[in-house]
Amino acid sequence: NLTSISYNRNKEVILAGYILDTVKLNNQKFFTNGNFDILLMKIYDIEIYRGFVKSGPYCAGDTIKIPYTKDGDFNTGNEFIAQLSDADGNFTGKERELGRIKSTTAGTIKGLLPLFEVESSPHYRIRIISTNPVVQSYYKYDTLRLLIYSKDKANAGPPETICIGDSIRLKTYGGTKWTWSPKFNMTDSTLKKPIVWPAQTTTYRIIIADSSGCGKPDTAYKIIRVRKPLKANITFKDTAVCDTSVFNIPAWFEGGDSIDYSWQWFKVSISKKIWKPLIMGKLKLNDTLAHIPKVTTYTNDTLAIVLKDKCTNKNDTAFMILRLLKPSVIINKYTDTLMCKGKVVNYKAQMWFAQPYQWQWRDMTSNKILSTTESLSLTASNTMKILLEVNNGCTSDTNAFNFNVNPPLKANLFTDKGNLNDTVLCFGQSLKILTKGNGGAGSGYVYSWIFEGKQVSSSDSFLLKTKDYFTNKNSTFSLALTLNDNCTIVADTITKIISVNEIPIANFSYGIACTQSNTGFIFTGSKPKFPITTDFKWNFNNEAISSIENPSHKFAAAGTSTLTLTLVSSNGCTDTLRKQIVIQPKSKAAFKADNVCDGDSVIFENTSQNATGYTWRFGDGAISNMQYVKHKYQIATSTTFNVSLLALVFNGCADSIINPVTVYENPSSDFTYIQTGNTFDLNAKKVGLTTYTWIFGTTDSITKTIATHTHIASSKDQSKICLAVTDLQGCTSKTCKTATIEVSKTEKSSEFKIYPNPNAGSFTIEIVNLEEGALIEVFDLVGKKIKEAEMLKNIIRVYLDVESGIYMMRVKSGNKVWNEKVSIITF
Repeated sequence: NLTSISYNRNKEVILAGYILDTVKLNNQKFFTNGNFDILLMKIYDIEIYRGFVKSGPYCAGDTIKIPYTKDGDFNTGNEFIAQLSDADGNFTGKERELGRIKSTTAGTIKGLLPLFEVESSPHYRIRIISTNPVVQSYYKYDTLRLLIYSKDKANAGPPETICIGDSIRLKTYGGTKWTWSPKFNMTDSTLKKPIVWPAQTTTYRIIIADSSGCGKPDTAYKIIRVRKPLKANITFKDTAVCDTSVFNIPAWFEGGDSIDYSWQWFKVSISKKIWKPLIMGKLKLNDTLAHIPKVTTYTNDTLAIVLKDKCTNKNDTAFMILRLLKPSVIINKYTDTLMCKGKVVNYKAQMWFAQPYQWQWRDMTSNKILSTTESLSLTASNTMKILLEVNNGCTSDTNAFNFNVNPPLKANLFTDKGNLNDTVLCFGQSLKILTKGNGGAGSGYVYSWIFEGKQVSSSDSFLLKTKDYFTNKNSTFSLALTLNDNCTIVADTITKIISVNEIPIANFSYGIACTQSNTGFIFTGSKPKFPITTDFKWNFNNEAISSIENPSHKFAAAGTSTLTLTLVSSNGCTDTLRKQIVIQPKSKAAFKADNVCDGDSVIFENTSQNATGYTWRFGDGAISNMQYVKHKYQIATSTTFNVSLLALVFNGCADSIINPVTVYENPSSDFTYIQTGNTFDLNAKKVGLTTYTWIFGTTDSITKTIATHTHIASSKDQSKICLAVTDLQGCTSKTCKTATIEVSKTEKSSEFKIYPNPNAGSFTIEIVNLEEGALIEVFDLVGKKIKEAEMLKNIIRVYLDVESGIYMMRVKSGNKVWNEKVSIITF
């Protein structure tokens, strides 16, 4: 309904009225939620018209051009401002400026879409306003809606606090798809703004996704703090008082919204369900009720306080009971007593009236508190004076008595040498241990010997035999004596550590003991392991001693001898063994034999002593029992044989010996030769021998150490040539071969002349018919060539620088050969 129309000096027409439910203006509906509302409008003669703007889509931060036109006059200094609505299309105070220009005419505003805290929405609107005068644009019914996508990261805002049971709406910026967690107590986890009602403080995670291409996926967190439940606390829950004077009851509050606390005290009759209000209060964190108990005899008051606030939907109530106490009187009072040590004694005070009491059992000797309940459980350990005090907070009663305890049991261990301490024994030793009891009831003692957890005796003494309880190795065990007296609960136990050291075990073995040779002894016993060391003491029938582990000894004579071995270990333990051993007489095997050459017999010289029989083994399978023997070996090559001789003694000790004998292969004496006329170039096939003896005929021979020789035969007697050789072992062999020898006539050849002969080392050779290539050679008598020269003329002078002697001259000219002896005499 329109109630009035007016105008003002600014030429503005103003319309006033009211609406109910809805009204439609410029094709837009306005809602009033079913109530009357005032309608106020102005009609301008100045207008702004927004031009065409694309609906998008846009990304936050994009630039945008907003054209506009206008009607009417705008004042100097006027600014046209482009504004963007909120995400729902409303201009209700959350619109944001896009851009502005200072102008009085139509134009285009270059705007920049907001970059931060932009919600993705297709409902954004744009308007233009002016500053002088203030005018808002319109374009008939404004159907323009901009689609703008956010570039924001996920941002759910700062922490918020709610009361328990309340709900709150979550929200975030950025993205086109949303996922909230945890989903518990949430309307829809995929909404941008879901409603949650957590039961406790919760951190919510929002994950945004973006399919627009403007923003990026992101994650943020939002803390919703939930206040603790409302709680009223009374310091006393069940309290007794001594009289009917004023009693102050303090209370304190927590949880909920502490700035809006309010409370009410009540006196409650539980049976009649009557709550009588007392005092009330508000806006504090605590309160105290001053209460006077009932005057009626020993009855209880029940009080309550109810706490509430403006946040929590459930109030909290706390109760307390107030009692008026009766006098304290102990019925059963205890007298002096004597107890066995260790026994448990239970005391319990009985009172005339059943009501709350404070109890105290105290040792008056040490002023130590023993119990603060009506009962006392006491283990008799020492004599004391006990005081029982009972107090109900108003009155008290006491009971004092002596609690006497027998002295403690005391066990003692000793030997015939004094008190027993931790002891070390060697395996095999025994120890008698005695005991004596003291304390307790003073008589009726009972003994229990415990070895490694097992009772081994109940006597007042104990014989510890190490062989009964231990093995021979380093070990440590406990031996305990427990003393009882049939009165004392806690027996006395004394424990000693018994260490047993491993002892050495003396034992040994030996072979046949014989005179004239060392008998070896092998230690076959045992000795403690490292780091324990053991010394050896051998006594060989008082003939000799030794300290090594495995000694040997040559006994002086045959017969029975006593051998003693004593072992002493560094842990203090020893052992001794004595043995009677029989010493047998013994032979001494010995023989001599020389090495021989193939084909010779070996002669064995038996030099054994004290033997009555012999066994020879020659190494090639042959055996002999003779005292003196010789043996011929058959070999293919040089061979060494190990020959053994066993020298036997009747009822005694045999002896044997092995000596090597070598049979050498005879050396090869074969040879080859090259014959030129009566000249022979000889070569033995085997080199490296000791001597080479060349034999020519029956009268001429020469011995050399090399395997070659040149010989000029002078007669047919020398047609038989033999080689006898000797090797390093002295073995020999001989080979003979026959050659054809032509001996020159005794008359001198008219074709060959040599003169003078004898001479002093200078002579002339003359050949009538000299052929080309004629050669002169001079040899000494052992066949060594000492000069060689080519003969170029019929007559040649030869010079020899040699000692006096006979030399062989060989001259070759074509197919002719002349051999001639030359005597040289030097002074």
